[in-house]
Amino acid sequence: MMRQAETLLARKEYDEAIKILIKVLAFDEDNLSASSHLAYAFLQTGEFRKAENLFKKVIEKKPKDPGILTNYALSIFEQKNESRIQDSINALKLATEIDSNNAHRYSNLGQSYFFAGDIPSAILAFEQAVRLQPKNIEFQFFLADSLLLLDKYTEAKTVFSRILDISPLNKDAQEEIKNIEKMGY
Repeated sequence: MMRQAETLLARKEYDEAIKILIKVLAFDEDNLSASSHLAYAFLQTGEFRKAENLFKKVIEKKPKDPGILTNYALSIFEQKNESRIQDSINALKLATEIDSNNAHRYSNLGQSYFFAGDIPSAILAFEQAVRLQPKNIEFQFFLADSLLLLDKYTEAKTVFSRILDISPLNKDAQEEIKNIEKMGY
C-alpha cells in the first residue's frame, strides 16, 4: 500500500494518496513514513493544520530531519497566523543549521522573516539563498524587494541588474530599475 501511495503522490494525486495513507495508519499508527507522506499530502491540498499536527508527531521521532522540519514550517507559514510565525522561523533555522546547502530552505526562512516584519533577517536569509543559487530569479526578486523596504535603493538596483544579467528581457526588473533611477539612484 505504501508503494501505491508514493506513486500517487509522485503523480500529484493527493486525494487518492490520502485515502491509502489513512488506511496504512489505521493498521500501523506508528508508521513514520506513512505519517510524513500523509502530512505532505495535506500540505499540498491546503489542509495546513492537519499537516502541521502530523509533521509535529514525526518530528518527535525524527527531530533532525531537515525536510520534515521545512515542511512543518511551511504548514505553519501557510496558515498566515502572525502569532505562530516564530514557530515557522525556528523550524527553518534548525533545518538550515542541519542542511546549510539548501537554497530553498533559506528562501523559505527569508519569507517567514519577511512575514514577521523582520526585514533585516529576511535579507540575510535571501542573500544566502542567492549565494547558493545565484541564477534563481525568484530568490533575487525576494532579496531586491526586501532591500527596497529598507530604502536600500542602490543595493536593490544592483540585484535587479543581476536579474537582467540572467534574464535580459525581464520586464519586472527593467521596470524596477527605471523606478529606482527616477528617484535619483
